[in-house]
Amino acid sequence: MKTKSAILIADDDSDDCYLIQLAFKDCNIDNPIVFFKNGLEVMQYIQKKQDNEIGLIILDLNMPKMDGKITLSKLKTNPSWKRVPVVVLTTSTSKQDIGDCYDSGANGFISKPSSYDDLQNVVKAMSKMWLSYE
Repeated sequence: MKTKSAILIADDDSDDCYLIQLAFKDCNIDNPIVFFKNGLEVMQYIQKKQDNEIGLIILDLNMPKMDGKITLSKLKTNPSWKRVPVVVLTTSTSKQDIGDCYDSGANGFISKPSSYDDLQNVVKAMSKMWLSYE
């Protein structure tokens, strides 16, 4: 049986991480999830992985050490990682942030929903869009 690819989530807010993890569990998405507090930790982690081991990367924008925009840019300019889907999940609704992220190669930009039901809908949509091939 093939191992499911991992979902990497970079967000420095532990409450948001908990809710995202719970939403994946409640939506019966059982891919392994690995959490990071910043983009630097993501970049250090993926150095040791194959691109087919990672199914989806979810980035917050505002994080210490290396923010989501810089992390996104580094991922999408690296030939080994540019095909891995990256979704920005953030509190920002700024048109500038949205444009910057799409210009850098984001596969999606989603403002963090205000209700748990909406978060579950976001998780289901991300799974259907980027993890359904497994």
